[in-house]
Amino acid sequence: MALDHVNFSVERQEILGVIGPNGAGKTTLFNLISGVFKPNSGKILFDGQNIEGKEPNQIAAFGIARTFQIVRPLRDLSVRKNVLSALGAKFCSKFISSLMSFNKESFIQEARDLLKRVELDGYENELAKNLPLGLLRRLEIARALAISPLLVLLDESFSGLSHQEISSQMDLVKRLRREDKTVILIEHNMEVAMEICDRIVVLEYGKKIAEGLPMEIQNDPLVIKAYLGEEEQIA
Repeated sequence: MALDHVNFSVERQEILGVIGPNGAGKTTLFNLISGVFKPNSGKILFDGQNIEGKEPNQIAAFGIARTFQIVRPLRDLSVRKNVLSALGAKFCSKFISSLMSFNKESFIQEARDLLKRVELDGYENELAKNLPLGLLRRLEIARALAISPLLVLLDESFSGLSHQEISSQMDLVKRLRREDKTVILIEHNMEVAMEICDRIVVLEYGKKIAEGLPMEIQNDPLVIKAYLGEEEQIA
């Protein structure tokens, strides 16, 4: 059963990690929070409001943005226009209407500011399809930030990155917290999760098997057995 009685909370400006083996229910969790899937039971509360069952655009309007494990930019548009399309979504009810807002100078400047925040300001006129994976993941974060979210859901935003890119991406996520954002991230790289997360929730076969501080998680016998392996622990 997917996400069977999974229960946890996240505090404002916290970086909460969600880890677990493949098929544990991590992305399903994000799909439920962001409205892609509808829950059969239970509640999803955001800032005191019940949001389960609402449409993705309604949930985004509440202040929840997400990235996806597989990055899918608007490939034939520039980096700047990818961000502009997300900015337009704050003011336009339809996607085509948001595209028609490209020429507003205030939108263009806001897009440039967002690209600078994620260190993509040198790529604003590059076609999205020409960016390497590391920069595409930054572009996706910029698009998420375009809706001015309070909560950002990052689905394996470190996957496929080099050591240097991972270090830079961690700096970016920490900067989001300093900007008063709350982050929930799904991550397979245990070293990243242990270094960047304030707390970690561990899922296995749709159930929560552990929750706690990184040090507690890496020494939890259930986590070692289910995820890290019987003999493996993070130093």
